[in-house]
Amino acid sequence: MGVGKGKRSPAVDPRQELERIRARPATAEVVTCQCTLVTPMFGGGVKAGEVDRSMPIRATAVRGQLRFWWRLLNRNGPDGRTRDRKALFAEERAIWGGLGDGRDGGLTKSQVVVQVRAATELRYAPAAEYPSGRPFPIWSPKSKGYALFPAANIGGGNGAPRRAAELLQPGARFELRLVRGDGLSDGQWQQVLAALHWWAVFGGVGARTRRGLGALQVDCNGEPLLCPTKEELDSNGCTLVVRQPMSNAHAAWLAAIEKLMEFRQGVGVGRNPPAHRANNKSPAGRSRWPEPDTIRKLTGRAAPAHPPEHPACGLFPRAMFGLPIITHFKDKDDPLDTSLQPVPPGRSAAAERMASPLILRPLRVDKDQWAPAALLLPHEHVLEMGLQLLQGARPVSGVMRPDEWWQPEKASLIPPLSAFGKEKNPLEAFLEGFAQGRWPKPSKSKVPEAVRVLERPNLKLVGKALEIMPADGSRKITFVQEDLSRCLAALSAYARGRLGQGKLFNRLRLTLRGDAFMALKEYSE
Repeated sequence: MGVGKGKRSPAVDPRQELERIRARPATAEVVTCQCTLVTPMFGGGVKAGEVDRSMPIRATAVRGQLRFWWRLLNRNGPDGRTRDRKALFAEERAIWGGLGDGRDGGLTKSQVVVQVRAATELRYAPAAEYPSGRPFPIWSPKSKGYALFPAANIGGGNGAPRRAAELLQPGARFELRLVRGDGLSDGQWQQVLAALHWWAVFGGVGARTRRGLGALQVDCNGEPLLCPTKEELDSNGCTLVVRQPMSNAHAAWLAAIEKLMEFRQGVGVGRNPPAHRANNKSPAGRSRWPEPDTIRKLTGRAAPAHPPEHPACGLFPRAMFGLPIITHFKDKDDPLDTSLQPVPPGRSAAAERMASPLILRPLRVDKDQWAPAALLLPHEHVLEMGLQLLQGARPVSGVMRPDEWWQPEKASLIPPLSAFGKEKNPLEAFLEGFAQGRWPKPSKSKVPEAVRVLERPNLKLVGKALEIMPADGSRKITFVQEDLSRCLAALSAYARGRLGQGKLFNRLRLTLRGDAFMALKEYSE
């Protein structure tokens, strides 16, 4: 990819300039790439979730992606330290254009012209099918639905039939041209070409590219753009895990997505096996992650069969994979739908979203070879953000600090994480399991004790201990120190008053893990 310089007339007619660029041959100052879609493309049009058939691949969207990769590759200075934000923004604007910082207020023109030309082989198909009378679509395979759930129902509701979004199918082709502006130095142009390289390998077109949609096969000047070196990945704070190559990019994509689906929700990994399978109505048991029970605890709602019992209750480890997280409970006594939102460092209000630092996609490892791949981007901001739980627009919780929603010392209490060593966060654990192609079973020594629920046990305060006498006459349990404090804090002032007077109290349901306090629900009658 060579570079060169050209001259521009001081007075430029936009239409003549556009025609001049289009007529230009692919000289040293123009890079021409042939791009082929290898996974379905979702969205990318003017309307959210829809492909614009008149212009499916937009030059402005590609430019936005290139800017992102430029920021990633230039976030650190030569000494490896994170660069000043204002200085980085000024350099970005000098190359890619944009508004000023409020002091000069001017609009800077982009020094990189991005063109998309000759889109061909355009085929469209719905993301999923809705069988007659069913409110949910059929995904084939299921892992496809895990990547494409936002495409499940576009435009349905209010009596309109449900329909899945249409996707641009693999095989679509287009030509991408990057034209160097006269104002770019050789160093700046090399930065642009590096961003193009990383976008071609790890980015894509349309929406949800971090889950492998809109992935591309890109050839520049007849040569395939393949993965950057390990040294380049390391120097930019990225970790790449690549599995066994395949001959099919689509299959490699689904294999990568399937591993995340297993880790987060797979039976025997992210969820317990079903308690029963009567008429196939119980496909899976309770989550092995703490978020559902944390939401039950924060909202004060729980179905009788689902009291908060997770030993790491209070944590939201899966927030690291991207936000918001919308949680829907199926039982009527469980909480209403909630949304977990990010709160950036230094702010008090929740933001709308936090992009996942994990990219899953097919990776081109040779001209005709593709491998399931996981790329972990720098994610210091994830470990520094706060969280807030909302129901609609109403906050359910205050802003949770990073050390409140994630506590590494409790990783061993979360079964999907407990087999990966002490204090390993979910992103690190996922990469390790992804590399192995399987999820190791938790150590038996780390399996939590059984949970049990006591209905209306008699509580009695004796000195600095609380005695619990089950109603069925089974053995007495005694709370001291932390269990005593947590149980008393969960009781009403009335209940604590009775116990302080040496009286019994039994208007409650008490949940225990082994003999340890987990939660209680006090009855009002």
